[in-house]
Amino acid sequence: MKNVKIIGLPVLITDRHRIVLDKNIRTLYGMKSDDTVVMKMIHGIIFVSPCKEGSSADGEEKMLSAGRFNLPQSWVKENRVKIGDFIYLIATDAGIALCAENMELSCVAEME
Repeated sequence: MKNVKIIGLPVLITDRHRIVLDKNIRTLYGMKSDDTVVMKMIHGIIFVSPCKEGSSADGEEKMLSAGRFNLPQSWVKENRVKIGDFIYLIATDAGIALCAENMELSCVAEME
């Protein structure tokens, strides 16, 4: 057993604290560039998933515009991210995880 550092796909934070959700990652979840999604914040990580009937009960509905996603100001302040910084997209079974650059995730995996 060895710890493996997980590094997501870096995306640039642009004006108005927006990011572009990568088309290939969105495609994994069936999200279109102008779709309604559900956002949940859990332990400082934002999870974005497709909006399905009843799925917004424990999250907030947000709109994608040309694949762009507005980061919540509370999360921006909490994680001290600013325009020009990178955050990381990680595909998970709970949706696309958006992690601040100062966050490190580890996974225990079998290594040969």
